[in-house]
Formats: sequence, structure tokens, C-alpha cells
Amino acid sequence: MKWLARFAVFVVLSLLFAEVGLRAASVFVRDRSGAWGSGVKILCVGDSHTYGVIVPESESYPAQLQRILDEREPGAYSVVNIGVPGRNTAQALRRLPVNLSRYQPDVVIFWLGINDAWNVTDSYTEGTAFDRLLLWSKVYRFVRVYLHDRHLEQSRLVVEGRRHVGVRNTLNPRDPQTVIDAGGGETTVLDLAEEKLSGEQLTDTIVHDYRVMAGLVRATGAVPMFLAYPLDLAAFGNANAAARSLRDVVVVETRPAIERVPDWSKRFLAALHPDGAMYGEIAADVADEIQQMCGGGVCGGETQRQSLGR
Repeated sequence: MKWLARFAVFVVLSLLFAEVGLRAASVFVRDRSGAWGSGVKILCVGDSHTYGVIVPESESYPAQLQRILDEREPGAYSVVNIGVPGRNTAQALRRLPVNLSRYQPDVVIFWLGINDAWNVTDSYTEGTAFDRLLLWSKVYRFVRVYLHDRHLEQSRLVVEGRRHVGVRNTLNPRDPQTVIDAGGGETTVLDLAEEKLSGEQLTDTIVHDYRVMAGLVRATGAVPMFLAYPLDLAAFGNANAAARSLRDVVVVETRPAIERVPDWSKRFLAALHPDGAMYGEIAADVADEIQQMCGGGVCGGETQRQSLGR
């Protein structure tokens, strides 16, 4: 009993020190928001894909979007990145009115949804009280993010019934959902992991938040835009389905962009995040849409309707 008591105390103290350490470290994490320049104001809202986790700040898609727009039309556009790793759609939605008031953007680009699979914070679907209590802990969130990331990477594995299927490199963006079985036939990647929400619930949750976010942006006179993830595996597919269900919003598909990156310089990073080269091609496609919508420094109107019809 003494040994068990000592072990329990050791575990509690270890978790406490880990919690304190993570909270202290979070104080020194640098955001990538920056300040407005001149011209049309473009606000990038999202998760780690917007923030540009793993890559240098200069290689994030908002930073590369700024460079591309400056090269094409110097001084005509200004981009601010307020992406936060781990953020879900409900958290972004709750902070959106404040961010719209603070930044007063002309265009708001949303790229998020993948974290709704594990992060129920602020979600209208109401996770259990125990889930919400645990999510207060940075240690718990760290573990959940780690497990979720591993799930994304392991979702390349396929099981049909009890028969394991050999995998063709599903990180290849040309065909991220296809594998080859032992007999040479093809099948579709199945989602193996269990998430907090079922696939249908997850998509519905993201659709709800996307629509409300788009409405809030339009109410200010700004233009909303959404990015789909380059892969349709696991929860990426739910977020993409939600974005593609929007009928009155520009949705930029990012898969064609990463297909243009030469194989020798293309690689997905941890948890299937794009690398700098992929972000660069994505930024180029976003720049094309921005210039179509905001010709002459005025966003929306006829140029937006033409873009939506493409």
C-alpha cells in the first residue's frame, strides 16, 4: 500500500509539473499575426495549417500569399495571420466578432475543421462535462493532439473486414485515398480511428460553424473564403465535405496546388501538414482568387459572383 501511495503521488506530481511547464511554455509562444500594411486587408483565420506549424513563419501560406500579392500588385494587399494550432471551428466562431471588429478586414480566409474531431471546446454539440473539464488541462490537450496526429498518419492503413490491405503511398497527393490490395485491385481508404464525434455529426458541426462564420463576415461587408484540405483522409474529409456543401462562398481546393509541386521537393510533414513548397502553391491559387474578387481594390460584387460560378 505504501508503494502504491508513493507511486500515486509521483504520478500526480509529474502531471502537475508537466501542466505547469506547458502553461509556462505557452506564454513564450509567438503568434504570427503582425500588423496591417496598405491596401485590401486579408485576414487568415484557422488552425495549424494557417499558422504554418513545423515550417518557418516565412513559409506559412499567409506569408507566401503576401509575397505573391506584393510581386503582382505592390502595396495593393495586406495579409494578417491569426491561425492558432489546435483551434476548432467553434473556438474560431466565438472569437470571430471580436476579430472582425479589431481587424476590420475586407476578406476573411478560413482554413480549419480538422480539430473538431477531438476538440469539443465551445462546440454547440456539447461534449460531456468530463471532456470539457479535461480540455482545461494542457497536458490532456497535448496527449489528445498527439493521438489525433497519429490517427491521421495511421489512417493510411486499411482494413476490409478482417483482411489487411497493402498500402500504396497514400501521402502521394495525386491519389491520397487509393490503396492496392494483394490481388492488384483497388479499394478506398477506410477511417480506422474512433473520434469524439461520428462522421455525420462531425460534418454537421463544421457545416453549422462555417455557415455562421460566413454570415458574420458578410454582415460586416467583408468577403468570406474557405480552403479545403489537400487530403480527404479521416477528419480531413469531414471538413472538406462541409466546405464543399457551401453554395454561396468561394471554396479553394488545395489538392491541385500540391499536385504541381515536383515529387523531389514534395513531402507531408508530421500529422500530414504540407511543407513550405506546398504552402507556396496553395498561396498562389488563393492569390488568384483574391485578385479576381478584389480587382481595383474593391472586393465582392460582380467579380465575386463570377468566382463563385466557376
